[in-house]
Amino acid sequence: MYDFMLVDIRNALYRAIYAGMKESNEDYGITIFFRFMASYIRKLKPTSVHFFWDDAKHNVWRTRLYSEYKGNRDLKDREKVDSLLERYSEIIHELVPTCGCRNYFVPKQEADDLIYAFCRQNLGNKMIIISSDGDFRQLVYSFRDIQLYNPMGKDNRIYETDGINPIELKCFVGEKADNIPGYPGIGPVKGKKLITDPNYRNKFLGDNGIGVYIRNKALIDLSLCPYTLRNMKVIINTMQKPTKYDSSGIIKIIQKYKVKGLLGEMSTSLFPFKGLC
Repeated sequence: MYDFMLVDIRNALYRAIYAGMKESNEDYGITIFFRFMASYIRKLKPTSVHFFWDDAKHNVWRTRLYSEYKGNRDLKDREKVDSLLERYSEIIHELVPTCGCRNYFVPKQEADDLIYAFCRQNLGNKMIIISSDGDFRQLVYSFRDIQLYNPMGKDNRIYETDGINPIELKCFVGEKADNIPGYPGIGPVKGKKLITDPNYRNKFLGDNGIGVYIRNKALIDLSLCPYTLRNMKVIINTMQKPTKYDSSGIIKIIQKYKVKGLLGEMSTSLFPFKGLC
């Protein structure tokens, strides 16, 4: 049982979109999304659920540090995915409050930054993050009461740290998913040696310079986000807003957007939200 379940919304939406595209009904992915959420609620038994949203990729503050940040993301069926993402986001953002949950969004910020701020603000509570994004491994490494649930995991979906600082490792090897290059020729094996062997590390940085390391740390280390204090204020203000499960409100939104499949699954995919606070 967890005090807070934190959802990396875009990560979850992409998974639902691609699963739903196999069906003829283009809104089927919304039903799949809430099936996912309901299954996590039943399995993990959180007291409350919180949804965190990214600003558009070209707006986020990290692009000012590195213009190619996330520049390699060429999704399959891009045009259709983007169209569904826009529609799904609008519907789900409106549905979340009626499900008794809260949305968190700050311009120029990523969900990662907001989730980090939430964790900092609520240390001492047991939290679980729902995402396949490996960037959240640093929170598991840094904070005792935080766990990461990877929906794409095959066996044990709750990530267990191996004791290697994931921030330091990525400073040397980079992060392909975000188009952040590391030092040429440095993979996980040499990266771990650079972390654990001070002499090897000092010689390597002396020979290759610290520019790549410094840039990657600024991009990857969530604790270095320059807006953390402001984000924490947003977290505090949002958490103070009362929430309530509103079945009639849910039905109105579903009818407004004509998501018929979700209406037929209210008892299984939306009712689990009712016990949250």
